[in-house]
Amino acid sequence: MHDLIEFSKLVEINPQTVVTGRIAPFVGMEDVSEDGRLLNIRRRSVGDLSGGLSVFRDDDVLFAKITPCMENGKGAHVAGLESNTGLGSTEFHVLRARRNVVPRYIYHWTQSKRFRRAAEAMMAGSAGHRRVPVEFFHRYLIPRFTFAEQQRIVEILDAVDVGLAATAAALIKQQALANGIISHLLSPPDGKAAEGWEVRPVNRVGEVQIGRQLSPSQLNGRHMRPYLRVANVHDGYIDYSDVLEMNFTPAEFATFSIERGDVLLNEGQSLELVGRSALYDGPPGMCFQNTLIRFRPRHVLPTVARAIFKRWLDTGEFMKIALQTTSIAHLGSERFAAMPFVLPPMAEQQRIAETVDALEGEERAMRNEQQRLVLLRQGLMEDLLGGRVRV
Repeated sequence: MHDLIEFSKLVEINPQTVVTGRIAPFVGMEDVSEDGRLLNIRRRSVGDLSGGLSVFRDDDVLFAKITPCMENGKGAHVAGLESNTGLGSTEFHVLRARRNVVPRYIYHWTQSKRFRRAAEAMMAGSAGHRRVPVEFFHRYLIPRFTFAEQQRIVEILDAVDVGLAATAAALIKQQALANGIISHLLSPPDGKAAEGWEVRPVNRVGEVQIGRQLSPSQLNGRHMRPYLRVANVHDGYIDYSDVLEMNFTPAEFATFSIERGDVLLNEGQSLELVGRSALYDGPPGMCFQNTLIRFRPRHVLPTVARAIFKRWLDTGEFMKIALQTTSIAHLGSERFAAMPFVLPPMAEQQRIAETVDALEGEERAMRNEQQRLVLLRQGLMEDLLGGRVRV
């Protein structure tokens, strides 16, 4: 058995770093992915940036501290800076590996579900603005590994990450192809061919319902039900591997239950992801939190509705109506309900749905492989980082 030590013994938390130069690399919350990748490094004038930013350098780990970005897995290991220092969103904690600690070891810890769930339990602040306090890193205990053991753990987990990166690249190509085809199908034709196409507000095509607000008093009760939150609903699929429970009375269950064919949309998210949606395909008896909006189709096929919402996400229509506070944007159920929805005639909807189903079938196969690797990675993290398996 390994001795346990505080996580803070391995890292400096938000270390004081002097910014050099008038132009600096900049990383915002939208520049990191939910699977821990650094997507983009921008160049910004230091004078144009407001105070209170996080400062980092190569080999530091960025850890999103605000909800829902933290729960979603946002963060990154910084590498490839063109200068000594970079600037980032104030909603990042910066973690710098201490002497004789492997930086990628720290990164893999911050990507583990065990670590994120523990951080979520210690978040403080009002709804929508809850953040992970620095105290969490001082209280969270991990096994003590030697430098050599850390290196071996990193080698194993990095090898899985290479496979994940290759699968993600193939999936992006498939999605780009599908998006182009679907965008064409959803565009109303000209002239007589456009007969039967209508424009209605969203709430006249289906029912719009925002989810139930999370309350500490409802974490126990006689009517516990599984519920989905923003961390579960991704672009085109739902992750059922991390579902929580909350008390829903029978009357509340009637309002907040989910049925197959419902479309769930992210209500509170980072601006570029607000409105992200997926079709519900899970078991009966599940509910949803107010970080999500439920659209229940009435006059449109579920597959077509999801395709239209996906198009709105990709073209920035959701961003136009979202209201942003700090790093979190809110779609708003009333604003969403009023959006103009181009409704094809039913015969056209059926043709669109057949094409979308075929394209999404190919995408689903790739995503299943991606999910297999994600589960492998999480299992290895539990075994290796938790000290269950000797390195």
